[in-house]
Amino acid sequence: MRFTTAKSLINLDPLPEICGIYFVVTAEDEIIYVGQTTNLKNRWKDGHKVLKRMLAEGIDPTKARLEWQKFPKRLLNRVENCAVRVHQPRLNEKSPPVL
Repeated sequence: MRFTTAKSLINLDPLPEICGIYFVVTAEDEIIYVGQTTNLKNRWKDGHKVLKRMLAEGIDPTKARLEWQKFPKRLLNRVENCAVRVHQPRLNEKSPPVL
């Protein structure tokens, strides 16, 4: 599963106020984080915990991008769970619940 809507992590303004799933992707196209949100703009407006983890792992956030896809709120857990299982992103701390 890959999404076509993307923005550089150094220029996230403006992000849409959508409910959906997002990926953090490196310059080498490695999916390193998968998350869900009910409002993408609000989720990233003050940064994100994954940025600190990227720096700790030696990953340059300025060369990464954010990809996302809109989904209904009722599907977020299922879609995120599927994406984490398929891509096994190394910066996700825990697996989402199985539904």
